[in-house]
Amino acid sequence: MIFSHHKTLRSWFLGLAVLIVGLDPCLSLAKTEGVSITDPWVRQPPSSQKITALYGTIKNNSPTPVTVVGVTLEDAAQCEIHQTVIDTKGVASMNHQPTYALKPGESLDLTPGGYHVMVMGLKKELKKGESLKGSVLLQGGGTISLEASVR
Repeated sequence: MIFSHHKTLRSWFLGLAVLIVGLDPCLSLAKTEGVSITDPWVRQPPSSQKITALYGTIKNNSPTPVTVVGVTLEDAAQCEIHQTVIDTKGVASMNHQPTYALKPGESLDLTPGGYHVMVMGLKKELKKGESLKGSVLLQGGGTISLEASVR
């Protein structure tokens, strides 16, 4: 009787482990479902410049808050979310924003002169009309794929 009980417990734990492993992709999907980036684009820099900016709109249509923790582009060494701030003397500066929280229904507009993604260490010269692939990284491990056109 004791042997049967251990066999039942072992089967139960094995089933639970399989369920958890099987749910892992679903959990990742839940972190990204409803979050999107629309109209991503980068400005074409002069040929000798290794820095540009990424623009577009990141929208949280999910029922839960999400936090953007970064952006990657395959043809850039580093990307950072920045906010352009103008001080009382009218001087503009950029402040690095390591994360950006989006409540359900909120958007982060990445625009020239506002929030944007600084794209640094470009690995190649960018030409108008081509595109760069990358991802928006979310807290908890979720990612949103993007393809940004060069304008």
